[in-house]
Amino acid sequence: CRVCGKSVKDTDIQTHMGEHIRKSLREVPEDGIKYPVAKSYPCGTCGRSMDDGACPVRIKSAKCDSDCPSSYAFQIRAASTFRDTRPCTNVPISCPFDCQQTHWKYNFPQHLKERHPSWQSLVSQSFIEQITVTREEARHSRIKSSALAPTTRTPATLLTPNPTRPVPPSL
Repeated sequence: CRVCGKSVKDTDIQTHMGEHIRKSLREVPEDGIKYPVAKSYPCGTCGRSMDDGACPVRIKSAKCDSDCPSSYAFQIRAASTFRDTRPCTNVPISCPFDCQQTHWKYNFPQHLKERHPSWQSLVSQSFIEQITVTREEARHSRIKSSALAPTTRTPATLLTPNPTRPVPPSL
């Protein structure tokens, strides 16, 4: 792992990096960090910033496809379901708007805020569910409930980058 230096199997890197990204977005301190996760659009497999075209991610035949050296092809549907053995649901998702961009799930609050500020009134319930992180997933990373964005839905929440200024979904 580029972030902590731990040896991680290729097939576990998405889950492992997802935990680093969740903690970084919530400003949860981690010991032994060699290189911090990027604050802007972190790659779901290496944690570097995807700004300026680095580590582009795509969806190809229902699998994750990326130019990131840490990436591997995985089934998006299977990886988007929380399990105790695979607690990370950070998967590529296509934006429903005309920008035609694909972003990692945990980056969608940033993308929507920057590119589609009126998104809340324009998206379907199923899209909101796609970009929502369950409290169970957040708890698996030992993120305190107080660090989660408040929401009108229970038990899910959007994982927003700034816990002092959350962007709750309007349903």
